[in-house]
Order: sequence, then C-alpha cells, then structure tokens
Amino acid sequence: MQADNSWFDKSNLRVFIIFLVCFGFIYLDSINQKLFSKTKSIINDAVAYTSYGVTYPLKKIVAFPSFINDTIKLKDQHQQIKVLENQIEELTEQNKFLKKDFKKFETFLSEEDSVKFETVKAKVLIDAKNFISDSFVINKGSESGLQIGNPVIKNNYLIGQITEVNQKTSRGIFLTDINSRVPVLVGENLYQAILIGSPLATGRLSLEFLPKNSELKNGDIIYTSEIEGILKKGIIVGSIIKNTENEKNMKNAYSVQQRYEKLEVDYVSVFIK
Repeated sequence: MQADNSWFDKSNLRVFIIFLVCFGFIYLDSINQKLFSKTKSIINDAVAYTSYGVTYPLKKIVAFPSFINDTIKLKDQHQQIKVLENQIEELTEQNKFLKKDFKKFETFLSEEDSVKFETVKAKVLIDAKNFISDSFVINKGSESGLQIGNPVIKNNYLIGQITEVNQKTSRGIFLTDINSRVPVLVGENLYQAILIGSPLATGRLSLEFLPKNSELKNGDIIYTSEIEGILKKGIIVGSIIKNTENEKNMKNAYSVQQRYEKLEVDYVSVFIK
C-alpha cells in the first residue's frame, strides 16, 4: 500500500507540471524570439485596447461634472462678451453723438457774439409746446447767475426769457408763448409797442399798442426796448410782415417774422447782467 506522504502525490504533480510548462515557455522564447515577440505584441495591444474600452466610459462619467461646469463657464463668458460688445457699440454711438454735439456747440460759439453783453451759454434740455404754452428747459441755473426775467438769445436774436430758476436748471418761455410780453422798438422811427406771443400764430408774433399814426413796411427791424436791470436795448427780435388783408384794422395790420428756426434751438445764451 502506497504511503499518504509520498513525494509524488497529486499536489507535487501539479507543481511539477507547472514547472515544466514555464520551463517550456522560457525554452521556446529563447529558441524562437520572433514568434513570441509578435505574440506578446498582439497580447499587449489587445490588453491596451481592452483597457481603453473599459476605462473610457468611466473617465467620461468622472469628467462629466467638469464638462458641465466648463460649459456653464463658457456660456457665462459668451454672455459677458455679448454684453461687452453691446457696451462697445453703445459707447461708439455715444462718441459719434458727442462729436456731432460738440461740432454744433463750436458752430454756435462761432456765430454767437458775446462781446456786447455778459452771457451764460446753455444747452436746451427740453422743448415743450402745446396750444397754450411754448417753453423750454436749459442746463444752467442760479449757480451760473441766472435770474427770473433774464433774456435768452440765439445768434444774437431774442427768442425768449427765463421764468423759473433752479439751482442747476432753468425754465424759460419762447416769445410765442401766450404769456410772453416784450417791450420793443419798431422800424426806422423806433415806434414803441408790445410784442405779444401766441402759440397758434404759426411762428409769427403780433404787435400791440402801436401809435395810431405809425407807418411800417415789410422788413422793418424790431428791437428790444430797455427795461433797467432786466432787458437790454437794441437786441434784434425780428422783422415786420404787413398783413394786407387787415390794413383797415391797424391793430392787427402787422405781425412779426422771427429771425431763427425753432429746430435750431439747441444751444442758447442768457444775459445775466
């Protein structure tokens, strides 16, 4: 009967067989290096591609939160770029407007004669007109020395006067405002009269209290009459237009054509003394 602890038992047999297999691979590898190199290369490639195929989905799953975060950042950056582009476009348009506005102001200064009287230059912010009022708001007020009653001119022609003064802004009325009353001197004989405003008069003004014996003709110049401390004498207001259809009624026989276009009133000068 064979002993249980015999050397060539099943366990030792398995070890011996494994040893022979390993020895055989080593021997074969040593005698045919090219064959086993190609086999190893195929095995390595198969392992590499298998590893890539197995790990690729895992990498994508792990990287997905970062992808979402990067996408959100790109979207935010795109929105910021769009906002900056809009701001650049707005600044470009504002720059064009400021250049045009400055050019208009330069033209205004070149046309305005500020030697005769002390004036304040102002920009018209609002121009409002309705059936009973014709007014405007400028960007100068008491800080600049403006007072109620100050005459307002455009290109040396009287166009209105200040009626309300705030610290940094003032309100004025055009000569065509229904509340406008200006003492004037008319024609070569300098007849005294009162210039009356009327918004419904389509750009014309009417004269009241002309002397009964006054004789005026088309084109006669109308000047301001002096009011001490308020209105300077000799500012041109406009010229006479004779209404031939009303010649029998001397009270309404004459109207006044102003010397400026309403649309050109963007900058004005205000007499402060």
